[in-house]
Amino acid sequence: MRHFLTIFIFIYALNALGQDLKTLQRDIQHTVVTDLKEVRKKADKIYSLDTYNETATYYLVTSYKYTKNLDSIPILFTKLKNIEPDNPVPYLLSAKYQFQKFSLSDTSRLAELKTAIKLDSSNFEAHYFLGTSYYYLFNQKQTNYYAFQSRELLVKATQLEKSSLGSLKYPIIQTSNFLEDTGFISKFENKVVEPTVDSLNVPTNSTWYFPLTSFLELKNNWQSDYSVDIIHQVSMAKFVLGWYSGQLFALKEPLVYNQTNRTIYRFTWLRTFHEPVAIRLEKTDNSYTLYWKQTSGAGGYDPGELTVNSSKQLTKEQWDKLISLLKSADFWNMTTKSKDDMGNDGSQWIIEGIENGKYHVVDRWTPRNNNFQKCGQYLIELTDLKVSGSDLY
Repeated sequence: MRHFLTIFIFIYALNALGQDLKTLQRDIQHTVVTDLKEVRKKADKIYSLDTYNETATYYLVTSYKYTKNLDSIPILFTKLKNIEPDNPVPYLLSAKYQFQKFSLSDTSRLAELKTAIKLDSSNFEAHYFLGTSYYYLFNQKQTNYYAFQSRELLVKATQLEKSSLGSLKYPIIQTSNFLEDTGFISKFENKVVEPTVDSLNVPTNSTWYFPLTSFLELKNNWQSDYSVDIIHQVSMAKFVLGWYSGQLFALKEPLVYNQTNRTIYRFTWLRTFHEPVAIRLEKTDNSYTLYWKQTSGAGGYDPGELTVNSSKQLTKEQWDKLISLLKSADFWNMTTKSKDDMGNDGSQWIIEGIENGKYHVVDRWTPRNNNFQKCGQYLIELTDLKVSGSDLY
């Protein structure tokens, strides 16, 4: 009995520790960065639980910068490095936050990352950040040395973490083109990363819910225009994909784009201050099934927990009406993103479709009085969700 009680207390203590750490991290994130005394106090509490906590490091460095205590920044990182001299993490943190911005004449960031790799040759982050740092230099100076260094480090990063291949192949191809290495280009340009999913086709890792290529708006000559910062463009697309995918994962939705033998349409509705919603309509032979889900959070913030998970059968007439609305919107010919389609708050209306092996996704911010909006509104009407006029945005 005493043995089981000891195990129970140990497990409870671990859970409490994790909860305390999350609470402290949320707390420091909501602290005014100009209140250095308070930020430092909260950072010390976090460090007592997690020696190299990145959230605490970021907010403490930010607070030092805002309060003009710049001399305290190198002191902080020297202290972190001295705790475990053979640990690469403080060197990574230093590169990311002490030397976040660097110039052609200041290679301090490179030195920190090289030390991290020397301490741990299998560290993905160190290779990734050093590779992207050399890419920044290549983007500025366009020399063979910077192109080669960047490419080699990014290739190593893809070997250490295979899921990174989908995004890192773009700078690898661009630098290879500069180096006139066509063999390298052919080796990478057709490589794809197959998603890892469970039996319900829900991702089991950090797989995005949409293909990167759909949200990556590249010029036709991106491979040969070396002034194009392809890493920045990929990062912007990854930010959007990370946001949308986090919401759909919380909604426990399956991937759509990889179901090439099925006919599916899905509307993902992310209102900044209201509960996230996903409405999916699937056609199987002569059967039409509507699924709708909702979480407790907000589309522009934390998604929360799944609160609604319902389905019902539709008629062929209801299916045909959606198809008609999609045709009126010219869905299959719409661009995924619209450059004039941006704003603060509001909502994202994202409609995906896969039919006859062809996939397409359209993302619009707060659509008003157009056929695309009518498609989303119709799908909302088909569910049992109660949405008031002021909440329909």
